This record gives sequence, structure tokens and C-alpha cells, in this order.
Amino acid sequence: MPTHEDQARGVTSSPAPVINPGSEAIRAALKEHADEAMRTYYREVVGEAPLEQAQMRRASNLDEHGRFGYVLTLTAGGDVAPRDVEILMPGLPVDMLRQSMTRMYVDDSSWTWARG
Repeated sequence: MPTHEDQARGVTSSPAPVINPGSEAIRAALKEHADEAMRTYYREVVGEAPLEQAQMRRASNLDEHGRFGYVLTLTAGGDVAPRDVEILMPGLPVDMLRQSMTRMYVDDSSWTWARG
């Protein structure tokens, strides 16, 4: 392990890889599972938000490693501009998502789905 003096001479060590449980690629992912999970997520999360309008659309250009892309366009009304939220939904059944550490991504932030 480098000492303080070693670092002063330009010797550094590489940090251990950071592992985020549930962020690995999903090999058996299916778009149909992601579609159903996204509809459920929409009803549970967006359905409770104080919004005038929310629209969901599929965004295949975001697909990555067994997670399927969607964009929610949220409109709060008044002078607030609509906001697009990008979601990468794992292609797994909803009950499996709720019981595992498999991560979904909302605007590049990693989340797990709360157990229902």
C-alpha cells in the first residue's frame, strides 16, 4: 500500500471497483415485462402526483443491458414548463422487481422499487 511519501512521488493505487447491487445486466429481460412494469409504475407513482397531465412513451434509443427506455412527460400546469423524465425499466415481472435489488434508473439515478 502506498505511503504518504509514495503519493508525493506520484505513486498511486487504484481503488477497488465499486459494485452497486442490482445494477448488473439483466440477461433474461423481456420488453413485455418492462411494458407491464412501466404501466404499474405509472399508476402507482405518477397517478398520485399533483399533475395536470402525464404522458408516457417508449424510447427504445435508451435501452441498455436488459433495461428498456421510457420517457414520462410531466405537466404541472401554471407557468411550470413540462418536464421529461427518462426511465430505464428492467425487463422483469413486477413482483420480481419488488422482491429483488434489481435497479431501475430515473434520470440517471439508481432506484429499487419499494416492496408493495
